Amino acid sequence: MTLSMSPKLICDRIIENRTEERCFIGSQAIDWLAKVSPLVDGRFHALNMLQALLEEDIIINVSGSECEFKDTDNLYRFSINEWPGNEVYAEEDLDDALLMLTRSGPDAQLRLALRKRLKKNLQQLLSLNRAITWELYEGEEGNSWYIIIKGIVNVIVHGKDVETNTVHLKEHGQDVLVLEKMNSLILFGQSGCHASSQMYSVMAGTPSKMVEYLLETRIYSKCSLDDHFLNDFLVAFPIFMTTESLCYALFAKYPLSKQLARTTFFDCGPEFSSCTIREHSDAIKKRVVQVTQRWCTLAGNLFLEDKSICIFIEDLLQSLEKDKLDDEFNILKTEMSLLHERLLDQDREAPPDGLPSRRMGLGDIAKLEVEPKPIRGNDQNVFPVFYADHSYVTLALPYNVTAQTIVDSIEDHTILGEDCLLCEVTSTGERIPFKEDEICVTTGLSVNGKLFIAPSEHLDSLTPTPEQEGPVCSSLAFLETYEFIYHVFGKEKYNQITANLDMLLRRLNEVRFWIETQVLLTQQLSKRVYLLKTFIKLAAHCKELNNWNSFFAILMALNSVAVSRLTQTWEKVPRKFRNILEQFDSILEPTRNHRVYRLLVGKQKPPILPFVPLLIKDMTFANEGNKTYLDDLVNFEKMRMIASSVRFFHYCRSEPFTADCPTPGRPTQEIATFVRDWKVIDNERTLTQLSHGLQPKKAS
Repeated sequence: MTLSMSPKLICDRIIENRTEERCFIGSQAIDWLAKVSPLVDGRFHALNMLQALLEEDIIINVSGSECEFKDTDNLYRFSINEWPGNEVYAEEDLDDALLMLTRSGPDAQLRLALRKRLKKNLQQLLSLNRAITWELYEGEEGNSWYIIIKGIVNVIVHGKDVETNTVHLKEHGQDVLVLEKMNSLILFGQSGCHASSQMYSVMAGTPSKMVEYLLETRIYSKCSLDDHFLNDFLVAFPIFMTTESLCYALFAKYPLSKQLARTTFFDCGPEFSSCTIREHSDAIKKRVVQVTQRWCTLAGNLFLEDKSICIFIEDLLQSLEKDKLDDEFNILKTEMSLLHERLLDQDREAPPDGLPSRRMGLGDIAKLEVEPKPIRGNDQNVFPVFYADHSYVTLALPYNVTAQTIVDSIEDHTILGEDCLLCEVTSTGERIPFKEDEICVTTGLSVNGKLFIAPSEHLDSLTPTPEQEGPVCSSLAFLETYEFIYHVFGKEKYNQITANLDMLLRRLNEVRFWIETQVLLTQQLSKRVYLLKTFIKLAAHCKELNNWNSFFAILMALNSVAVSRLTQTWEKVPRKFRNILEQFDSILEPTRNHRVYRLLVGKQKPPILPFVPLLIKDMTFANEGNKTYLDDLVNFEKMRMIASSVRFFHYCRSEPFTADCPTPGRPTQEIATFVRDWKVIDNERTLTQLSHGLQPKKAS
């Protein structure tokens, strides 16, 4: 393929009165490879790829026995016995080969850098006047140890042939990064040829060292690795480092003009040309922009609500402009402009006196006819807080205020006594006090829950309001990526809201209770049978549309105690519908960690609305079942498990939902208004009483 694309690159050359057949010059090969495909990100990347070929003995060094590919006039040749004829290769074959090399190249450069240091230490040992033999046994403490901090470590155990796959990076005698080797099979075209590619998965590390490893070895502008390390890191970083720390770590790795290739994993010795070093420095700068751009995509509105991020973006743009990296400057500038425009579209004209710009309550959200927008922490939330006599005061405060701030706002206008508490009173009469530092309390209420305030000694006097048995409004809102993290690890810890996630979970319960309410409020047997048939059909439609959240809500309602005990009604439901429901119940079965459901969803293509409580359960189990830190290192295996759930949610909504036009009948707007204005009963006791009213208990 190289001969067909560049016949002058490989030719016979005369060196010291001898002819070397079919050779090529190292620097020319780097130039050719850097230009042949967009997968290759500059000369330094091309050098890494050729180093990988040299390690595998696919090419050999004609000029000497060195195991290092150099950007010089050294001669190299392919170590093949039979040269191809006039075969025609598809462009896909070249792309497959280059894709494999883009992945194995960085690791080859790591191993080369480590061999240099190890070779230097071994030379010092060989310079001793007498030979010394050391025998090292497992568990023995040595006086002098030569530690390979990165690379492949082969340990032969006699009789077992065991190869260690864990690589430790140490600084000052302490582990700062732990990697695990992964073997993957790379296929080439249609011929079935393959090669083994060695990659490394991060197991644990310090935050700063993981950022350094990410920028040095895991990102190339034209290709992406399959282990999702970048996305997983950006999703899970709030668990183990602050936003300010990440901004500082990224900008600290941005090579300034005086730094160039210092403080990198690679030992750029004198054999590297200044051009190669400069390209490596530019590559790191471009990767900082890539990470920032991906972070912006994941964080959405939250990206510009943090002052430290805004300062970081300003500094980064100034540095890019100073370094004349126009493409990266324009990319980042455009990304920020698009995000600003999106925020401006969501905001209304700011009111006077510096008040928050949006006034929106739960009832307002349900009545909006425009496309719903993500709720932000500084959005103004209008909500009522009830007293013991069911009178109430209406407050207008941001979503991210604490429960104590709400109490203080009420006490400024009303004398209630000392030691007042804010609590939720559910429709069942349960009283749930809020802690003083809890935030976003309004969106975390149960379906018919209300906020009450009273002195702590009088909480027992609080009772549900009559309207808690009546209508309730809700809305599905856009979900921010980090709301899952805030929900699992505690939004008070981050001082961030989870309003959009709360609304989504609330909607699930609302659908369930609405179905139960509709069935149990229907007095005529024939109409109840019709409703059950309709809801089974509705569940089938939800399954067909990949709406698993509503599918599970319908099944939970039909299998609830209050509905499932209506045997006289179920006997009238045709056998066909009952068989369909039995099939659906097998999907609801929680055995083997919801295996049936997971297999079904795993085969589907987006758009998908997954069963969100199961995602939260997976993240909660990953959090509670694994330590965040292991020997003062971040346990990134835990972060990867949590991020995989968020990644799956992103995959589910990666495609827009498109539905067929509804059949002529009731106006679409009327249906939407009906769905947003459901009347539900969420009191289990009331639902059970209604069920017994329809079918009394049999006398024992």
